Amino acid sequence: MVTTLPDNVLEKPGIKSIHERTITFENSEEVCIDNIIFCTGYKFSFPFLSDDCSLNITDFRITPLYKHIIDVKQPTLAIIGLPSIIIPFMAFHYQILFVLAAWEGTLTLPDEDTMLQDVEQDYQLRLSVGYQPHLAHYMYELQWDYYATLINLAGQEPLPIVKREMYDRTMRIRKTDLIHAKNFNFEIKSKTNFTEHALSVLQ
Repeated sequence: MVTTLPDNVLEKPGIKSIHERTITFENSEEVCIDNIIFCTGYKFSFPFLSDDCSLNITDFRITPLYKHIIDVKQPTLAIIGLPSIIIPFMAFHYQILFVLAAWEGTLTLPDEDTMLQDVEQDYQLRLSVGYQPHLAHYMYELQWDYYATLINLAGQEPLPIVKREMYDRTMRIRKTDLIHAKNFNFEIKSKTNFTEHALSVLQ
């Protein structure tokens, strides 16, 4: 997603050097700056897990996790909230329902080989649509099929269409008017409809 930024915000490549009031970027461009916003992301680390745990972290990809959640080798271990570019709390909700179904026995997990195949197929799908290896847990447009899969496996009600429509509307606002993106309020009217209200902003 490409977002139109305010005129006083610049997105730049990596930093080569920082001086008193100027920055030189990796492309040798030098600019005078007031503030720097680092958008570097983060690295995964699980120092609290014992060596017996089978998780492997390579280039921001954690394997082997079935549906980006359950450790294939030790299915009693689950990680909630790993995928990126999602609707966070909704994603967490459906991930937890999936885990509960597996642990309570209403969902029978596939055998280890089948889960490993699923993990690899999911990864290859991302590569096939142009995602780089470090985006192995990136969702964005893939999140809707992901939620549908979790919901189906957990035996839950289908996701209401209105939630995707609200998300799509929000992303359009963020793309074209980022500075005012939070000045809107949505009210769900039904499973298929919502209303939108612009909020007054104190000057």
